Amino acid sequence: MLANDNIIPFCFSDIFGLICKTSDLTKLCSLIDKCYFAFKDAVAPFTLFAPTDQEIINQFAEDDIPCDVLGFHGVSGEALKVTDFNCEAGDSSLIGMVNGKNTRVKCKNGMPYAIKGGGNNSPANFIETDIEASNGIIHRSEEHTSELQSRQYL
Repeated sequence: MLANDNIIPFCFSDIFGLICKTSDLTKLCSLIDKCYFAFKDAVAPFTLFAPTDQEIINQFAEDDIPCDVLGFHGVSGEALKVTDFNCEAGDSSLIGMVNGKNTRVKCKNGMPYAIKGGGNNSPANFIETDIEASNGIIHRSEEHTSELQSRQYL
């Protein structure tokens, strides 16, 4: 049991449980445990973009992951499957995140393959999509989707 299990909102517990049961998402699990309040105003269902441990390690020192990063990985009020993403150019491909910022879906031949947050040098390719939970959808990615260069979102 994690330290904040008793105060994480019930509606977030299923996605949280799935993340924490996945062997290459332990860093994200720890971040959720530490920073659950990033979702305090969020409502289910959720869409969560889940970077692997390796990508989190590539971007941050072990204990230097800002809590604001978590808010740039979730969508409140929508369980978005890959087929819900808009592949048209422009603002229609933007996705509003829990922290109020936007990220963008990247597509090839009309099929979403990645997500790109502001400041990332390259898109985060999806490695597993449409993982269903009772309170939303998880998409695993191989690269962190937060603002990494200028940290303007933090």
